[in-house]
Amino acid sequence: MAKLVLAGKANCPYYAKAELLADYLQANLPHFRVHKITQHPDKWEQWLRNICETNGWKHSRSPIIWRELLDRGGKGLLLGGVNDFLEYAQHYYGVTLMTLSDEMLAIAEENLQAHIEIEKEEEEIKSLIKPLQIWITSASVPICYQLIPLLANGEVFGMTTEISIHLLDTDQFKEVLCGIVMEAEDMAFPLLRSISEHTEIDKAFIQADVVIVLDDVLLNCEVQPLEYYVREVSEICQVYAHLIEKNAKSEVRVISSGKTFVNLKAMMMMTYGPSIKPENVIAVATSLESAAKATLARKLNMNAAGVKDVIVWGMLHAHAVATVLRYWYHGSPPGEIVSVGVLTAGQFCVPEGIVFSMPARFQNGNWEVMTELEINEMTQEVLDRLAHDLIQEKLVALKEIREMLPYGADKITSKEYLQQEMEVLPSGSH
Repeated sequence: MAKLVLAGKANCPYYAKAELLADYLQANLPHFRVHKITQHPDKWEQWLRNICETNGWKHSRSPIIWRELLDRGGKGLLLGGVNDFLEYAQHYYGVTLMTLSDEMLAIAEENLQAHIEIEKEEEEIKSLIKPLQIWITSASVPICYQLIPLLANGEVFGMTTEISIHLLDTDQFKEVLCGIVMEAEDMAFPLLRSISEHTEIDKAFIQADVVIVLDDVLLNCEVQPLEYYVREVSEICQVYAHLIEKNAKSEVRVISSGKTFVNLKAMMMMTYGPSIKPENVIAVATSLESAAKATLARKLNMNAAGVKDVIVWGMLHAHAVATVLRYWYHGSPPGEIVSVGVLTAGQFCVPEGIVFSMPARFQNGNWEVMTELEINEMTQEVLDRLAHDLIQEKLVALKEIREMLPYGADKITSKEYLQQEMEVLPSGSH
């Protein structure tokens, strides 16, 4: 059985003639099927270019007709235009169609009005479906360009969930953002409702469901001390956290990723944004996890897909977030361990109150640290050292916060505040 596909401009009289012939053949031949595609006249030329490029065809007028060989697979066989279809029907089925010009024009007008009504109904239905609002900061970085197809292809949020992506960066990167937007629009992802660039920080994170923070600082400790970079991270997070509290949805999920201070950024978002739920802020270790799996696979002489349950502890330098987002929304595979940076609550003897990469599972939109795992003494020593480093980052950040406060803004001094913070940490950590 062969299925005929007939496509054309909704107001094209030649499409109307081909449609009449196709309807006659389908009504009178038991093994003949036809699928019709109409396009608005304003969209026809671009649609035709796209379908021809995809299939390697050359055709420039309405209609375009091809056969899909259902019993053979592969791409369709181009028949051509209306005259080619008339010859095909005459040669294979002995059918000739005589249609007056006035009748063709009347059918073409009916087709156009019907197409407009269908488009209107589809737009009304679409307007009732609210897409997920995804905001990406520092969106000019290469990882953002790589991330967009992963977010828009349906694998992360589901094949029925539409998304709108908002790219945020400074004005100096506006041209880069516009280029990313144009390329994403050219890809025509069915689930990508819209993609836009933003350089006005005050309007950031409006109605955000997900915020992906990709900001990094260029470290050069020979030129500037650690405190300088921690202050820079704190200032960025202070701005973001305030705007997320102000503009985003109450259940917004925040993912910190990048190359530097990934855990610290997640912690500062919670510190500066107290109304942001701590369980909705995580840091991602997917890249390190993937690299570790690849290394183990080489040593074991096996495929990396067979390496499971690799845990990344402590500091994060992750780039990829799509896998964790997918698990966050749809759950992680049963028994699989995922490494994510979360606010600690004393698990594995790691001090409370820092963001630390932990083994976790995702279920029903939530994550849970897998505290049932056992670790040996050597691993515990490594965790202690990592925790110590992160605690020092936190103390430096808290000191910077206190110094940024106006004089007299609080009743306690910076020294007293730091003393209170250090008192809750275990001995030997400060």
